Amino acid sequence: MGDCELILTGAGASSRTALEAVGRTMAQAFPAYTVRLVCTTRTPGGELRQALDQAVQHKIRTLLLQPVLLTRGEEYDRIQAAAAPYAKYFSSLQIGAPLLDSAKGLEAVSEVLSSIAQSYDSNTAVCFLGHGSKTRPNTVYTSLQALLPKSCFLGVLSGRPNTADVLSQLRASPYRRVVLHPLLLSAGGHALRDMAGEMEAEAEALRFERAALLRDRISAIQALGKKQTVIAGLCADTDIWGLYRGSGKCCYAVLHMEEGNLAGRETELFTAPMEEEETEILSALTAQYYLPRAILPHEILLPVDRLFFEYPKAAVKAEFQKMLANGNRLPQHAFCIENAAEAAESEPAGLQAAGQILSCETLRVYMEEDFFGIYAWDARRKDYKPVKIFGRENPAGR
Repeated sequence: MGDCELILTGAGASSRTALEAVGRTMAQAFPAYTVRLVCTTRTPGGELRQALDQAVQHKIRTLLLQPVLLTRGEEYDRIQAAAAPYAKYFSSLQIGAPLLDSAKGLEAVSEVLSSIAQSYDSNTAVCFLGHGSKTRPNTVYTSLQALLPKSCFLGVLSGRPNTADVLSQLRASPYRRVVLHPLLLSAGGHALRDMAGEMEAEAEALRFERAALLRDRISAIQALGKKQTVIAGLCADTDIWGLYRGSGKCCYAVLHMEEGNLAGRETELFTAPMEEEETEILSALTAQYYLPRAILPHEILLPVDRLFFEYPKAAVKAEFQKMLANGNRLPQHAFCIENAAEAAESEPAGLQAAGQILSCETLRVYMEEDFFGIYAWDARRKDYKPVKIFGRENPAGR
């Protein structure tokens, strides 16, 4: 085995056949390189990271990573983020651009699409539907459209121009027949569900699930954005984890830090049983994420409140939050305890629950949704005293 490797990555298991065809061509174009195919997934410890780990183990010095994608988007960003921490292990690590990222690529694709359109009669319009992106402008499709004959129409599944835009253009055109072609690496789930329209009833039913997914995605991003402060001196070769649990989905984020700078990030939505504790979720995630990897970061930083999960979670009532922000001692009735019955069972004998107010020896204290610190019961003074404060947010604005 040589010290040069070319990794071709495509999204989803359905891209395997298309990847193999691209791989055969790339093997001829790069005879000095070992070509490896990776169908990327959206699970922790996915195939791409495993392939990168193996490249390190095999002492590969020159690595080419080519995403087999048409445009830059979320999938391309995810591949870049996964590869960034590995750059220091190779003499050269280069990530290739998507096919439509250059004028040469646009011209080559336009010639292929034009030849497809020319195979139909003059009364037929040809509609090419790509993936697209809702997070960035789909200007590359506009550039491609300008290179195509008038009988060609371009649309995307995410963002604009969408199918409604294309249908509006088709209604205003003189064409009597329309042929739909997928503008994708492989015609898998998108062609079957989103394009052909044969599962329209199922798609209607899934809109509710998609709405819940988007709601949880927004909540997760907002939660993970709170108080994610990084101190440069503490973040040399460090992974920083954040975890959010919503009503329908969970989300984790991993920030890859190198010498205090953000080298890459990964986020993922997933489903977890409602009865599973956050600590159990985080433990399972980190194990799945790191066990397959040959190279580990120097430090792995987890959310600080997860270190004190054995203590009952207590929220401070609104009228006592100013006292909490100032680090004062608090009376017993200032707290509302989550899962009071379970907390009572875990505490020494003699501590009893009273509604949702509980006399526990130690509390994990939150101000609204933010972890504030650890408070302990003072039997002599009959109140709670601060043991360790991690946040000093003052809701009164003082």
